Order: sequence, then C-alpha cells, then structure tokens
Amino acid sequence: MKCYTVLEIAQKGKEKFEIDMKDTRALEKQIRLVIRRENIKPIDKKKSTPSARNDANAYSEADKDRILDDFLFNYLRNVSNNEAVKKFKSSAEYQKMADEANEEYYEGLERWQQEEEDRARYGDFDEPYSMTEDSEVVKKKKYQIISEALFDLYLSDEVDLEGDEALKKAAALSQILNSQFVAENLFSKLFDFKIAQLVEDMNSSDYIAQEMVGGDLGVKEMKLFDKLSNWRNYVSLKRK
Repeated sequence: MKCYTVLEIAQKGKEKFEIDMKDTRALEKQIRLVIRRENIKPIDKKKSTPSARNDANAYSEADKDRILDDFLFNYLRNVSNNEAVKKFKSSAEYQKMADEANEEYYEGLERWQQEEEDRARYGDFDEPYSMTEDSEVVKKKKYQIISEALFDLYLSDEVDLEGDEALKKAAALSQILNSQFVAENLFSKLFDFKIAQLVEDMNSSDYIAQEMVGGDLGVKEMKLFDKLSNWRNYVSLKRK
C-alpha cells in the first residue's frame, strides 16, 4: 500500500498546484497542522528521502488526497503560480479539470500507440503535407503573381518599351517591386486575390507531382499546371 511522509505530501501538493517554491517547509508546517487538527493517523513509517537518517510517519494515499484537496485546497490555490489554478472555486472543480486533462492524455497515448503498431506492421509513413496561406512556398508564389500583375498593369504589351514614358513607368515599377510591403499594398488597392483557390490548386499540384512520379500526366493534370502558370487565374481588378 502506498504511503506518504509529510515531505512527500508537500512535494505532491507543490507539483499538483504548480507552486514555484524551493523550500517546502512552510507547506510542511501547514500539513502538520492539519494532521494534528484532524487527528490523522499514520499507517507506517518510512524515510522521506534516501539520505534521511530517520524514518518519518507515513500516511495513506486517501489521507494525502484529503489533506491536499480538501483541508489545504484554498491555501494551495492561493499560493499557486498558475493563474488558471487560482480561478478554481473548489477542489471538485479542479479535480474535474485534472480528470479531463488525464483523459485527453490517455486518449492521445492510445492513438500514438496505435500509430506505432501500424507503423511496425505496415512500414513507416508520413502525414500528408498540406500547404496553407502561411506556407513559404505559397508566399513566394503569391508574390510572383503580384509582381506579374503589377508588371502587366504598368507595362502592357501595347507600350513602347523604348519610349520615355515606358522608361519612367519601368523605373517606378522597379522601385515598387524592390519593397514587397509597398508592392503588396499597391496590389491590394488595385486587385482582388483568390488566395484560397491558389492554395487549393498548389496542394493539388503537389499531390499530383508526388503520386505520378515517372508517370504520364493526363489532360486534367496538364490543365491544372497551365492554370498555375497564369497569374490571371488568381487575380481580378477591383471594381471602381
């Protein structure tokens, strides 16, 4: 049967209520006061630490829980360094939270064990990678599209690239593109960006590239790659 000395009960309370204290003597004093007041009897004797010279009174697990969760709950809650713990109104509320956290932990542990068993049975496998708007490759593609859209707006095919006006526009565009912040802000005032569509298409193309290594691309796949290569598919001018 498990039993706990006053020092061990103090250590358990410190851990459970997330109390940042190196010296537990003040907490041990509170525990001893409760033991005397409630006339809690020891069930055994043991050393509190391997280096302790003498055995100390040891109390049952049930008494340890009563001391921490009932008699000293308010004290431990108030000295806790965790603001979330301080908000609990009762030990029952705190215990409910702890039980839920433990349940989530064991469910996660079971999932991990199942994955390890599957990995051992079927071989190693990776979770499918999915790009998001914040993925670096998407950010680069997005800025490429922004640059191409601004270039087209400032320097269309109809402009005489050797004329003075075209040179002025080219110089202005060059300065704009030198600052991604400026370019993106100018773009946002002029265009709407179908970012969700871009992310979806990039994920689809990435999946195709991985699944069809060495294989022939079909019409559908070729259309997708063509779509990604044309910035106009993801950009539209804002309506005035």
